[in-house]
Amino acid sequence: MQGSLDRPPVVIHSSRSKSLLGLLACIALLAAALFMVQDPEANHLIGYAGIGFFSLGIPFVGWSIFRPDRLVLTPDGVTQHTLFRSGLLKWKDVHAFRPYSPTPGSREQLIGYDVVGNSNKEGRFVKVARSLAGADGTLGGGWEMQPAALADLLNRARAHWLQQGD
Repeated sequence: MQGSLDRPPVVIHSSRSKSLLGLLACIALLAAALFMVQDPEANHLIGYAGIGFFSLGIPFVGWSIFRPDRLVLTPDGVTQHTLFRSGLLKWKDVHAFRPYSPTPGSREQLIGYDVVGNSNKEGRFVKVARSLAGADGTLGGGWEMQPAALADLLNRARAHWLQQGD
């Protein structure tokens, strides 16, 4: 993590070690798909689909090792920078940040947030996300901080900068 609430911006990167594990998993699953295609008794359609999927996954996951995703916390809000997009979530649009599990029984925890009821972020998609995942939106997972610690930092940043804006 770089920066502090008193000296913004605060920058949090995605974990390179988790990206490396993802890359190794893609390589292993690609190898398994290649073996499936060569096995005369295996379903070749699944093998070819695996080859296509995991071949595409290798450069994308590999890219995240060299240029990790990042969250940038500023007095305006939190900006999430990923491979294909960047988006600003303004502090005034968020009620709270919290860790959550995307599926029942999952050990994985992501960073979720709940939007303010009168926010322009409230809409049909938010209602669907809330009913499926239990959070209005997500900043994903795999960050260099534990989910509970990151949610706490985001809530402190929101409170700090909303208070300064008053």
